[in-house]
Amino acid sequence: MLDGENLFQQKKYAAAESAFENYTALYGKDEIVLRALARTLEASGKVDVAKTLYAEILNTCLSCGNRADPFLKRRYAELCYQTGDTSSTLVDIYLGLVQEDPDNRGTYFKRVADILLKMGEADEAKRYETLARNAPQ
Repeated sequence: MLDGENLFQQKKYAAAESAFENYTALYGKDEIVLRALARTLEASGKVDVAKTLYAEILNTCLSCGNRADPFLKRRYAELCYQTGDTSSTLVDIYLGLVQEDPDNRGTYFKRVADILLKMGEADEAKRYETLARNAPQ
């Protein structure tokens, strides 16, 4: 784990990815290592693979009854948003994050407004745009 983290900090993403994958191959899937691997994949530009891994981690959290970490939800949502997802599921994730991570609610409301606008919901998008502007920064 430390080898992978050191390589990540040195921006040697391919080597860090290899270190984290080797760990999971030897010792099984561990959430902390999977998080590090997802972050490494994201940093190296492998957005779709990182998004899939974040989803896997989130699904594991939800299936065992634990509350999902807002950081993981945010990373997953941001990658979905970056890759053009305009689903109502993504809107729901962002609206959930408004409650779980209120310090960033302006950003979440803005994302919701953008998605709704792309979905053709201009009036609803304006409402969330107003909420985004009025949220403390």
